[in-house]
Amino acid sequence: MMMIEPIIKWFKTPKTLQGIAGMILIVIVLALDFAYWAGAIAVETDTLEQTGEEPEEVTEWMEEVTYHFEQEDTIYAPGFGFVNNEYTSKQYDFPVEENASKAEIITTHTGSHPSPDIDLYIIGPDGEEFTYSADTSAEEGVKLDEKDFEKHGYGMYTADVRNFRGVAVTYKITIDVYSKVPANETSENGD
Repeated sequence: MMMIEPIIKWFKTPKTLQGIAGMILIVIVLALDFAYWAGAIAVETDTLEQTGEEPEEVTEWMEEVTYHFEQEDTIYAPGFGFVNNEYTSKQYDFPVEENASKAEIITTHTGSHPSPDIDLYIIGPDGEEFTYSADTSAEEGVKLDEKDFEKHGYGMYTADVRNFRGVAVTYKITIDVYSKVPANETSENGD
């Protein structure tokens, strides 16, 4: 009976426009709140009805470097992009397995030439050259992700480093492939 008295009193007193608008706003907020929680309960119930089980606990994932390659190398002249209609280049193969999440391929200039120019091209296991980094230095970098792996397949990828100068270019190439692993598992080396 105590809850009804204030409501009856409110209806009996004269209302201002602000008072009516305030009451309508309160009713709308309460209705939206109720609708939100009713929807959340319905989703939970649907999951239980469809599977007959409670939803599985989500496993936490982390990324771990599963392949690392690092090497200093030199591409000798002649360069200018072509030798007998082909680039002067060196290729580095790297594996991408099905749980791979990303790969990063980077070249950095380690020589003494003041204006080196190498370009970095990536070839998928399907044989398609599909991305590259080609500016006017030896500092190149390419990042691959799961969409690239799904499109071009899993298997052996190739980093193709091409000399675009008429001089020998010394550089370091680093290739890291990351894979998703459950957060509670340790790596093979015990980390």
